Amino acid sequence: MLPYNNDYPNVLRHIKCELSSLELFPFSSWLLFSLLWFNIGHRH
Repeated sequence: MLPYNNDYPNVLRHIKCELSSLELFPFSSWLLFSLLWFNIGHRH
């Protein structure tokens, strides 16, 4: 846990780092989903 006292810039920086690291996962999951959907669509 983060110490939520008066160091708000550090908290914001930590949240920004977390969000920037999480931005890669939706893209990879979307790519995987699109590939799966493409394969299922091509099966018919």
